[in-house]
Amino acid sequence: MSGQQISHEKTSIMFSRNVSLHVREALVRRSGFNEALSLGKYLGVPLVGRAPKRSDYNYLINQVKNKLSNWKANQLSFAGRVTLSKAVIEAIPIYPMMTTSIPKACLHEIQKIQRGFIWGEEDGGRKYHAVNWENVTKPKVLGGLGICRLVHMNKACLMKLA
Repeated sequence: MSGQQISHEKTSIMFSRNVSLHVREALVRRSGFNEALSLGKYLGVPLVGRAPKRSDYNYLINQVKNKLSNWKANQLSFAGRVTLSKAVIEAIPIYPMMTTSIPKACLHEIQKIQRGFIWGEEDGGRKYHAVNWENVTKPKVLGGLGICRLVHMNKACLMKLA
């Protein structure tokens, strides 16, 4: 034996909802560990014991919004907004995309924020778009701007794990 002991402060138990309250209380009492309602985060990615929900990844949407709040879209050229969007907004969700399947609703929301920034929309105001978003997301060799579709990028990142 190594002599190592379990830290009761750092250890907790998470139960399935199929475990009865009586059994939960007995196990918590016997083990001396606290009951955890969620697994928390590991390396910034939420650990969930179920299919991920949009609310688990709201922090990504908030990070994108916080980054954009520092920039003034109307003071940047279109090319500057595209470059900034590709370099920063697409980089924020890349690590979670490599490890988990992020809900499409969350990715669509980030893409919507990105789209608004590129077109120069501020305060939710709508602007006229000269080019269809489908064309914008095409690779540069096909006449697009090379903006990644986050849903496709998430699938590609997860393919590395397969």
